[in-house]
Amino acid sequence: MKNGYDNDPSCPPSEGEVLDGVMAVEAERDYNRPLFTIGITADLLGVSQATLRIWERKGLIVPSRLGKNRYYSRQDIDRLREIKALLQEERMNIAGVKAVLNRIRCWEEKSCGPRRFRCVVYRKIFGKKGKK
Repeated sequence: MKNGYDNDPSCPPSEGEVLDGVMAVEAERDYNRPLFTIGITADLLGVSQATLRIWERKGLIVPSRLGKNRYYSRQDIDRLREIKALLQEERMNIAGVKAVLNRIRCWEEKSCGPRRFRCVVYRKIFGKKGKK
């Protein structure tokens, strides 16, 4: 067992996966890199820019800033998708959403890196099946 999750069936490696340490670090950096403007992020999520500003004001998300402009990473977009689902589909209030978002996720605990995208738990939360 090299990295602590090789034998974990919830995070199985894909067949023929070749991902060395440097590539994993770069992939993680890209996931956290703020690239998307508020307009692009709003379009991706199907919400208004005002909604994103409200969620920021309520403390649900903290986008990166360059001057007065907000920039969101892929990680931020995943979090925003979860926020949207909790507020709109699960009908949670802001306090409930904050409580759910503050829990520790298994892929953060295990440091799964890009492998988390194949994780059953990760897909259940962020996967395409999110719409009921």
